[in-house]
Amino acid sequence: MVTRNATHPPLMNPFSLTQASPFKEQKHWRPPSQSIGNNFSPAAADISLNKLAHVSDISRNVGSRGVCREEQEKGGPSRPMSPEQQLLEMKALEADRAAVRGLPSQRDLERYTYYINKGIPDDMLAPPPEQLWKKLDEYTPRKLVSAWPNLASELRNEIRTDYNYSLRKSIVDYILLDPEERKRLFIQWLPIPYPSYVVRSPVPWHTKKRQASHFCQRSLFLPSELTLEIQNIWQDEFAQLRFVEVDKIRELDEPLEPEAFEGIIASHCRKTRDILRSNWIPKCARAFIDHRNTWAHLLPAKSTDSMEPVRSFFACMAALMSKQLRSIVDQSLKDLLEMLQEHQASGRMWILVLAHLPIFY
Repeated sequence: MVTRNATHPPLMNPFSLTQASPFKEQKHWRPPSQSIGNNFSPAAADISLNKLAHVSDISRNVGSRGVCREEQEKGGPSRPMSPEQQLLEMKALEADRAAVRGLPSQRDLERYTYYINKGIPDDMLAPPPEQLWKKLDEYTPRKLVSAWPNLASELRNEIRTDYNYSLRKSIVDYILLDPEERKRLFIQWLPIPYPSYVVRSPVPWHTKKRQASHFCQRSLFLPSELTLEIQNIWQDEFAQLRFVEVDKIRELDEPLEPEAFEGIIASHCRKTRDILRSNWIPKCARAFIDHRNTWAHLLPAKSTDSMEPVRSFFACMAALMSKQLRSIVDQSLKDLLEMLQEHQASGRMWILVLAHLPIFY
């Protein structure tokens, strides 16, 4: 053990009363009230609560303080930084860090990897939170889990392994922030992480976006299960319907008289209307009943409550269904126009026209 500790000094103190206690606290003696927060960063390691300046009671000095009679100037809110300014500031900070940071040697990398993989005992690591597995079960489709159980088990093990590695690496990186610990563990420089630049969007834009998102959720009701179900019903069964079946009209041998042509179009419209009334509307009504949990909370709990939320919901659904009907109306008109344009330059049509003209025209 002595030889092993001489080669790789222990990272954690195994003789501490608390788990996961680093060796850097061994040379200090602090009561529990003084050790709160001293490990958050190396800059706060030497802060002692007893040495902090005590603030006098405010209530005792209220009468002795002067009151400022001048009204302070009220300025407008500060303008948010542009994405370019944020990138320049983050790159400048990264350049300052790189100026005082050296490249790790092969020995540093080997020791750093050793402490991540073997420097922390397993009993000092917290297991993954139970809420993580609950969320995974909640968002993972059960059909996929039942179809590929082996793959689901492998993914769970991979999540557990990644969590364990990330936890170990975070602990090692935190301990090695202290220069004294790096010197004790014979690690001069740490691997330089890849810089990640997270640009924050301007606050006014973010506020307006959130307001628009809340408005869509409260007033348009687009992101709901019922909306998706109605769209699926339409796309799967009724999106291909047409009020004018141009293929059947093309199969006719002779040109039609206007009255006969109008009668055929009227019969096609009645047929499509009957299909929509007998199949589409009942299925949509069944979807409203099956997914009533998406709109039942909008109903007024008392007779004095407003009916506006539920009216807005059903108006949104009516607009969606009207848009679906309008889509097949527009497509039917386009198909009919294309069919009529096929005979625009037909010589047979002009022959029929000339046959009905009087002799002295």
